[in-house]
Amino acid sequence: MKARKRTTSESIDALSTILKSVVGEDPMLDTRDRDVIIARGMFYKIFRDVEHWSFYKIGSIFGRDHATVRNGVMKIVGDMSISQDLTDKYNAAKGMYEKSKDVMESFEVKDPTKPVNKYVYGELIEITSLLKEQNSYIAEIKTELVDLRREIEVVSKRNKEYMPLVDLMLDRLPKSKIEKAKAKMNQVFNGL
Repeated sequence: MKARKRTTSESIDALSTILKSVVGEDPMLDTRDRDVIIARGMFYKIFRDVEHWSFYKIGSIFGRDHATVRNGVMKIVGDMSISQDLTDKYNAAKGMYEKSKDVMESFEVKDPTKPVNKYVYGELIEITSLLKEQNSYIAEIKTELVDLRREIEVVSKRNKEYMPLVDLMLDRLPKSKIEKAKAKMNQVFNGL
């Protein structure tokens, strides 16, 4: 497939931000990660349902062909028929996008002689910026969470290895002799 230039617009940015907050993944990432594929499929379907874009036009956003987009829509529809959680996320994202679209349309300048409420528009841009920062912060927390899970696995494995020794000490060592046992164990481990 020949790579095409990606299309960008306020609508694309808005839906991308909404899906980041609802699904937790950026649909614009070029990866095969399952959660990103789900977010991308929801993006395809929402643009198809709300914007009535062709598969080809949606594909131009991601640099993909129409068949890839069509398959993505069919996959997300199939997944939603199985998972109520996925359906709820899709409905939430679609509803948020439709509301944001209404807000964006209310700020469009249809008649240049009519004033636009720039204060409200500025607030909307500021909120969008805060959402992007929050999504970045969430991504950092997810990375830290993965690292913590790895550390927990290492500690859990170590605990399983040493548990028989701990059980033996708990069964046979009276509390009154714990300090003496610590000193002796220190000597043994330090090779004295």
